Amino acid sequence: MTNPILEQLTQHRSIREFEDQPLSPHQVTELVNAAQHASTSTFSQQYSIVSVTDPAKPHAIADVTGHRWMVDGGHYFVMVADQYRNLKIAKAHDIDPYMLHSTDKFLASVFEHALRND
Repeated sequence: MTNPILEQLTQHRSIREFEDQPLSPHQVTELVNAAQHASTSTFSQQYSIVSVTDPAKPHAIADVTGHRWMVDGGHYFVMVADQYRNLKIAKAHDIDPYMLHSTDKFLASVFEHALRND
């Protein structure tokens, strides 16, 4: 018996050829929703998703990262390991953000970013 989950995981491939076509608001919502449902550490959501639609910005990002493949897309998402957002949330609710100052929380945000970056 074939396990469909394992089959899907082993047949995954990344395609780095994109069309210069904008995404619809519905498509953006679906993609962000899917990213938000990837695994997280204690559901802390220790990342931010930046939606890039200005055609000049992917060129600037490609200059910094060397990822030239990204300049041909009509919409680009930047995934950011983000503890600052959680710091702001904690302060807004008068919660001591001491737990954000740990290697564990930093690594969790990096791992959560990585899960959404491919």
